[in-house]
Amino acid sequence: MMKGANILFPCLIAVLIVLIRSNEVPPKATTKPHVLFLLVDDLGWTDISLHNAEYETKNIDALLESGIELTNYYTHLDCSPTRSAIMTGQYSFKNGLQNIATIGPGTTEHIPFENPTMAELLKEQQYSTHMLGKWHLGYAAWNMTPTGRGFDSYFGYMQGMGDYYNHTILDGYDFWDNQDDIHTKVMNEYSTGLYDKTVHKILDAYNQSSKAEPLFIYMAFQTVHTPIEISPNTYDECNGITYDGRKIYCNKMQYLDNTILDYVNAFKAYDLWDDTLVIFSTDNGGMPYWEDKPNSPVVSYGCNMPHRAGKATLFEGGVHGIGAIAGGDNVIPSHLRGTQSNILAHAIDWLPTVLAGVIGAKLPDNVPFDGISMWDALMNPTQSTALWNRTTLYIDIEKNGTFAGVIDGDMKFFQGEQMYTAYFPCNGTYTPYDNTSDTDTVWLFNLKNDPGEYNNLAKDNPDLVKKYQNMIYDFIENDGYVPEQDDTMQIDSNPIFHNGVWAPFLN
Repeated sequence: MMKGANILFPCLIAVLIVLIRSNEVPPKATTKPHVLFLLVDDLGWTDISLHNAEYETKNIDALLESGIELTNYYTHLDCSPTRSAIMTGQYSFKNGLQNIATIGPGTTEHIPFENPTMAELLKEQQYSTHMLGKWHLGYAAWNMTPTGRGFDSYFGYMQGMGDYYNHTILDGYDFWDNQDDIHTKVMNEYSTGLYDKTVHKILDAYNQSSKAEPLFIYMAFQTVHTPIEISPNTYDECNGITYDGRKIYCNKMQYLDNTILDYVNAFKAYDLWDDTLVIFSTDNGGMPYWEDKPNSPVVSYGCNMPHRAGKATLFEGGVHGIGAIAGGDNVIPSHLRGTQSNILAHAIDWLPTVLAGVIGAKLPDNVPFDGISMWDALMNPTQSTALWNRTTLYIDIEKNGTFAGVIDGDMKFFQGEQMYTAYFPCNGTYTPYDNTSDTDTVWLFNLKNDPGEYNNLAKDNPDLVKKYQNMIYDFIENDGYVPEQDDTMQIDSNPIFHNGVWAPFLN
């Protein structure tokens, strides 16, 4: 039960239904499904009740249980790398966006223009494309921003994080409606609520228009990235949580959970749901309370148990993500609802799955996609072994391979010093289950026998270590590896030159 004056969700739905019925606009006829892509920032494996969180997320659970959950789904280790993989269908290290530090304010890093985005390719298929939330894929010039990379509209922020209410990062503001700075108009409004209102506006405008092109809505939530600020409401579901940080985190998750239900109800109210594909994904594992510094931007209250460590590491807690597809009856067959798939999947696979698999478009021949369409394997699970033959997946390649990892069959290898290595509980205290000061920099695990990554096999298997190092270096040499883009902060980007705003600064 929610406490507080905010009754946004039921009121919006009620008003929405009244508007639709009063206008009597017939359902849109489309031969291609609408695509609603829900990307949740820093969502940990055990941050939802379906995976045994200590609070309930009934709406997210219901969404995942109404579709097909990907139980062997991987991402890159943090924000910009995974987002570049989603948008381009290519590994982050072929975009030069693999840097663990991600894209910072004031840099010129961006998706290379020769690599088309999912939005650009869907535009070619006559989709109406809209983005909300966190971009974090370059903003130095307008042609690097969402409206320059295939989106008809954009509402959100372009940096990697920001205050949920005053929309600042460091010493500048960052909140946009297309190319208009609107931070003064949305001051003190909670970002997740702003996105909810804007989704309704998009759907209402679509409903009122005479156009029948399908919708692509990419909703990249700010939740639950730091700063872990109090949400507008508190919820009874969080009453049993003792520690303040995790309780605030829980309330933020409840607000998000209700918002996602509101999106589903809105699509249903506009008679769009039956023809809608929903993609649900995190961008990396959760950031746990891994260091006893409650106000640090790199310390949060996420939980990944039983996986090891979390965001910004190459352990399972950092890269084994939550992923699923769901949607309407014309998209998800009834006999597949509530099922799981264990195919070895990755964020790079969403672009070819949507373009080639779902809508049957031909992908450009001149683009070296790494992703594979999952559609046939997901729609025909009894034949998935024959339809899905991936056994090798590169989870990262940075610093010319000195920080890198690969999954090969049951084995997982990675090298490079990890930010933290322990197992962290869900209650938000700095009490790791294994507080050993692990100084290893070369790691080898058998994930089939040891999914929790307790037993490092590297020292006893030098031949395997050499094999995987050679695979990584061969990729660098022969498969399109691009070194990290220049992450120098440009003086001209300073908000003092742009009315206090982190705005594009290149002509």
